[in-house]
Amino acid sequence: APTPALKVMEWIRNTLGNDHATFEVSSESLAILYAKMKQSQAATKAAANTLAAIKEARSEYRSETERLQRLLKAFGVSTGDKFLSKSGTTSLSHLSRLANNLALNDVSVGSYMMAIQDQCDRLDAVKLQEIQARGLKHRLEAQLAETSSKIGSIERKCEDWEADKPEVLQNMETKKAAVETYFAAKSNEYKTQIANNKAAMVKAGYRPELEHSALVKTAERVELER
Repeated sequence: APTPALKVMEWIRNTLGNDHATFEVSSESLAILYAKMKQSQAATKAAANTLAAIKEARSEYRSETERLQRLLKAFGVSTGDKFLSKSGTTSLSHLSRLANNLALNDVSVGSYMMAIQDQCDRLDAVKLQEIQARGLKHRLEAQLAETSSKIGSIERKCEDWEADKPEVLQNMETKKAAVETYFAAKSNEYKTQIANNKAAMVKAGYRPELEHSALVKTAERVELER
């Protein structure tokens, strides 16, 4: 394996591009140069990595720019070989999202206009539905208010009836007692009249066998005997 001294000499030769470097070779000078070599190699590697990353990013940016330029051409906008500005990129991004939201198959101006008109028509339909819903809501609220008023009136009448119920029941009981008393008196009066009439009939020669029911039974018996 190469010794540290050989590595230092190789590094100096590659760095300077020749073999004419002269210096005092000692353990101390070799240690210093070896440390510088490691630092230089680390810095060179870091710079190479940074440069590679920059080249890769430039390639990605160029590919994205070319893609955006192709999209712009679809809109009829040409930028030539110029890159898009930040505002141009933002506008294109908005147009792209709008095309996705509108579910467009192409990005022509006519497609945008037709899709936007469809959205306006839908918005008008939604507004009309909202107006109709508000009208229905107002009608239902009016009907509810009217129904609530009627219910309130019925409840008040029920409350009034409940308040008057004891008095009404008392009046009914009073009238019932009066009617019963009246009919009891009439019943006694009719019974007295019947008894008096029977007594008058007996006095005048009335016989039980002359009653209508007795005569009917006698007629039925005679009919059977025939």
